Amino acid sequence: NKAERLYGMSDFNLPAALFCLAAGIAGLFLCFRRPGRTIRIAAALTAGIILIYLIFRFLLQWRLIGTIPLTDGYSTMQFLSLCSCLAAALCTLDRRGGWASFSLLVIAGASLLVAMMSSAGSDVSKPAPVLDSPLLCIHVMLVMIAYMLFALMAVGGAAALILGNVSGNAPAPDGLDPMVERLYHIDSVLLYFAVFLLAAGIFTGAIWANISWGRYWGWDPKETWALITLLVYSFGLHQSSLKTMRRPIAFHVFTLLAFACVLMTYFGVNCLLGGLHSYA
Repeated sequence: NKAERLYGMSDFNLPAALFCLAAGIAGLFLCFRRPGRTIRIAAALTAGIILIYLIFRFLLQWRLIGTIPLTDGYSTMQFLSLCSCLAAALCTLDRRGGWASFSLLVIAGASLLVAMMSSAGSDVSKPAPVLDSPLLCIHVMLVMIAYMLFALMAVGGAAALILGNVSGNAPAPDGLDPMVERLYHIDSVLLYFAVFLLAAGIFTGAIWANISWGRYWGWDPKETWALITLLVYSFGLHQSSLKTMRRPIAFHVFTLLAFACVLMTYFGVNCLLGGLHSYA
């Protein structure tokens, strides 16, 4: 029908992904070098254009399959990209949020590229009845937003370690670049939200699993690695008792290393371990 043809004709994921990545990487360099209003406007326009495209695709796929499209690898990556673009647009409202906006654009572009690797991109058939559940949608949304925040922390950590050393800013009294300190405080706050969302996602997923499969927890590989990810990131919340987490450089390194757990949970399990949560 017309909607299916329109869905097939409106697949511009590759140019959208390349546009996001190019704008995000270039913007990150510029906003650390010359932060200003023009940079934020460019980020807002880029995020807005890609966001409109992703919302259109998301709603069109929703109409075609009759339920919220969050049941396979393609749709979850598209949703992650949509959330990243929305967050990037919101970050431009803060005059100091340029780095976050462009970091989120990099995440959005990478997510679209990953979505293109899935064979489910053109699949608009209805999902299995067990997957047609509001609880599942809430579970996936919470987890994917948490992953987005973890990714933003990792990009911020990398930016602090790389760009902070060449920014040319005067060092703080403790010898650190002010940008490293600033990103440390931002990532510390984001960590609370991300861990809470991941915990809430695991909790709602357990309720849905009990309704669908008759058990709350089955030690499926994805469940196990989601729990490992939650526990690893929880170390970063204990800055009062863990002296290492109070050092900005060490904390940024921690965000980069901990993100490997997210990659293992989402991609490694699918490719290496399988299980009930493996996506096509």
